[in-house]
Amino acid sequence: PKLDALARLTKEVTAQKGRPSAATLETFFAAGYTNESLVDVLIAIADKVVMNYLHNITEVPIDFPLAPELQPA
Repeated sequence: PKLDALARLTKEVTAQKGRPSAATLETFFAAGYTNESLVDVLIAIADKVVMNYLHNITEVPIDFPLAPELQPA
């Protein structure tokens, strides 16, 4: 349940452009996360966005092996 709350918040923050529902935030905090945890999640999301934009603009080649594609469960 704790990781599910984290995953749901992360997905919703991303999909809703930083506007998760009150219920999603409540579930996140009820699972034991703190305000500091919320900041960490937002920083992680922001890092991925910035790195993707940087790669898209600079087209610097990826210099490590790509991970195999995940298969649906």
